[in-house]
Amino acid sequence: PKRWVIDTGKWQWVTVFQKLSYHPAQELSAAIPGLKNKGVLRVGADADLLVIDPKRLDDWATYQHPNQASRGIRHVFVSGQWVVRDGTFNSKVSPGTLLRSNQP
Repeated sequence: PKRWVIDTGKWQWVTVFQKLSYHPAQELSAAIPGLKNKGVLRVGADADLLVIDPKRLDDWATYQHPNQASRGIRHVFVSGQWVVRDGTFNSKVSPGTLLRSNQP
């Protein structure tokens, strides 16, 4: 995302998040009914949230070191639980549920 918004200036942040989150959620919801409440913020929706610091956002993962955490990820909420808080990963939680395409 940083490359397209900051480095090249070709996209706005809203475009990046639509392409990476909203549009895939919309496509998948047609195939997996359990995803019908994903990708939107509204009462009753099952939204996972990501809060970034756009000035610090950078991907450090490489093919040689694929498990390097991205920089600039401030907070991540999954199913209402903190997974990343103030940039620190919480390994004690495991929120979310596995959804299969044959689930209602």
